[in-house]
Amino acid sequence: MSSLKKDSWGSRVGLILAMAGNAVGLGNFLRFPVQAVENGGGAFIIPYLVCFLLMGIPLLWIEWSSGRLGGKHGHHSTPFILDTMDKRKFWKYLGVFGIFTNIAVAAYYCYIESWTMAYVFHSIAGTFDSLKQSEVAEFFGSYIDIGHSTTGIPYEAVIFYIFCLLLNTFILSRGLAGVEKAAKIGMPLLIIFGIFLAFKGLTLGTSGATAEHPDANAFEGLNFLWTPQYDSLTNPKVWLAAEARYSLHYL
Repeated sequence: MSSLKKDSWGSRVGLILAMAGNAVGLGNFLRFPVQAVENGGGAFIIPYLVCFLLMGIPLLWIEWSSGRLGGKHGHHSTPFILDTMDKRKFWKYLGVFGIFTNIAVAAYYCYIESWTMAYVFHSIAGTFDSLKQSEVAEFFGSYIDIGHSTTGIPYEAVIFYIFCLLLNTFILSRGLAGVEKAAKIGMPLLIIFGIFLAFKGLTLGTSGATAEHPDANAFEGLNFLWTPQYDSLTNPKVWLAAEARYSLHYL
């Protein structure tokens, strides 16, 4: 009788980078600054850290422990992990929803990735060179129109999405080895791009200013973002926004 092949991480560095990529991703670049501005500026860090301690860490421990328990028995999907924990059939059927949510989250992130890939493509192609900030926003407003093409390629948005979907499917089909290899390449690139974007943002001067604030620069924007508005802590919506950061992440 052949034994089950157990998938495992190849190195501790790969594991750390993969977990870091799971915790720090596009959401921190694209979503968190907007949420902070809309929910009390620097004061948003307080409910964010509270939710991290009360939700983020416990959910991480639960996810990690469940995965390790299932992995010991050669199981890596939620139906069989839950079946390992409790032999009643109810848990195996409940675990099927874990597969559906993973597919939904993967599809959503592939869509976000396709936008990012399109942005990189048009940045390299020089599409935005003569456009103002508002015009770039309008550009992507028309980009999501399924019949619109900004490159002459029919159904451009669909093509970028399908390419990202196939790329992610290929990586995930390789198991932990594929995820680890992608993390070893992607995480250093994310750090490099993050440093570059931070430098670029701080040296833009007033070129990113709006009509309402024509003299605004990057440092004024940072002051607006991080100045605490402590009265916002009494608003339940601020706490719900912080809680959503973790509950949606661990669906």
